[in-house]
Amino acid sequence: MISTYLIIFFKYSIFYLYLYLVGKFFISKIFKYTKESQSKNILYTRAEFIAPLVGLLVVGNLLILINFFFPLSNVFVSIFLILIPFLSFREIKFNLKNLKTLDSFFSYFLIPGILLVSTIDITFNYDAGYYHLLHQNWIRESELIIGMVNIFFAFGMSSIYEYLSSILWFDNSFVFLHFLNIYFIHFLYLFIKQHFINKKYNDLYGVAIVMLIYSILDNFGFGGGRNGYIFIQGVSKQDTTVGILFWFLTIAILKKIRDGDILKSDIVFLSLISFFVYQIKVSGVLIFVLYFVLCIHILKSDFLSFSDLIYLHIPVLIFGVIWFTKSLITTGCFIYPVDITCIEAFDWYIPGSTAEVEYYTKLASKNYDLQTPFNEWIRKVAKDTFEYRGQVLLNFIGSIAILLVSSIFIIQKKKIKSGVLAVSLLFILFNFTYLLFYGPIPRYAIGICMVTVSLIGFFSGGPKIEFNKYFKYFMVFISVFLLVRLHSYESLIQNDQIRLFDPRTSSVVYEKVGFKESFGNWVRPNEGDQCFANLNCTMSNQDIFFVEKGIFKYAYRK
Repeated sequence: MISTYLIIFFKYSIFYLYLYLVGKFFISKIFKYTKESQSKNILYTRAEFIAPLVGLLVVGNLLILINFFFPLSNVFVSIFLILIPFLSFREIKFNLKNLKTLDSFFSYFLIPGILLVSTIDITFNYDAGYYHLLHQNWIRESELIIGMVNIFFAFGMSSIYEYLSSILWFDNSFVFLHFLNIYFIHFLYLFIKQHFINKKYNDLYGVAIVMLIYSILDNFGFGGGRNGYIFIQGVSKQDTTVGILFWFLTIAILKKIRDGDILKSDIVFLSLISFFVYQIKVSGVLIFVLYFVLCIHILKSDFLSFSDLIYLHIPVLIFGVIWFTKSLITTGCFIYPVDITCIEAFDWYIPGSTAEVEYYTKLASKNYDLQTPFNEWIRKVAKDTFEYRGQVLLNFIGSIAILLVSSIFIIQKKKIKSGVLAVSLLFILFNFTYLLFYGPIPRYAIGICMVTVSLIGFFSGGPKIEFNKYFKYFMVFISVFLLVRLHSYESLIQNDQIRLFDPRTSSVVYEKVGFKESFGNWVRPNEGDQCFANLNCTMSNQDIFFVEKGIFKYAYRK
């Protein structure tokens, strides 16, 4: 039991340290690019906390570019990735004394240590077997394939997560894929802990305490809980990740708009992280609505000139060109599966195919239909068991009510700037309207639910009650502890085997699922629709063939 857990913790520490070193190097380059002195805080977050996030977005985009010409399992790609952290050694000053503090213990040992208990009994999400793992294996074994969506339509909906995950297959336990999700939850709690313990900003202190109470309320209520707060998803799913980053960016942007303390480096970091959210999930594009408001505010307030703003966006524009080029030549669309963004001139593109996928994805989300009276639809949702929609809705409303009442006693009132309040409320309304028509599913709403709750604390004037420092740490501990499922703790105590497996060799895939002949040389699962990592498998209903043209391979459907 102990040895397995310690190995998991050691692996995560290596994973975190790698991303930290990569991120630290590129953070220093961003400050040189903006000609500013390097700050200890970036977007109200300690630089060492945000460094792994920067490392992830940079490595992910480098992998996309590399995959244009090389499969990501190529040994030279591995060597290149291993060498990147060494670039940052001149930038790093290790002070072992800092690791002996209570704050460091919480940040780097206790919080991740608790979250990693989930590794014991975590499993692949259903969609991992459906298309995520298969797409990752294609990325590993082949350079970019033009018309790749013809192999399987779901590949078009894959994200930068696939590129990041594809380089983590070196460990047969596949726990590193889970670490991707764990890091973002770790980041969330580092941010909350920083502002709850240190209390430098009254508004962010309010956000932190409200979020902690909200997280604890998530464990109580109708049906046993679930109020829209984050949860630990199965491997390959990224809804929680998107929710966390969406929440973080919204709070940071609103504070920048209200306080006006905008640095040039802030624009670079905000634009890169915002685009990263979009790369993880297309619906993350909604954060750009608020980001656009920030840019307008900057121009109107003369913080920066238009030419300065363009200059600061060059890094994200470079990533954007690479991303949209990749999307266009693999799916035929700039944004998949949005049919109006597609170009049908490619000889491998099947006209009407994207529109079918777009219709299917909306239908699967059980979105609101204008032909149905809204009050009737709401009544159905309240009783709906689909992805716990009714349960989450009722618990979310209940949590809001409890937080509004409790905030009267724990945080002070503050005069609210009407402009920022209006922007906040309109942004929330816009997001809930989008969800209504395109995917009213609780896991899609994690980010906006967290934002809505956080505004209770964001518009506060500081604490009414001064909590003891150790009580604050205890509250953070309780929140993290309750996030991990009880079954995960039981699995650790009972010394259960890790449930993740190598999909390339597992008997679960090749014996229990099995495959049968399909079109041409292709196979499909005997039952269901999960190909896992079998490169000869596709759920396409047509034969697929490849044509070599120059340095690229093209995929066609007959």
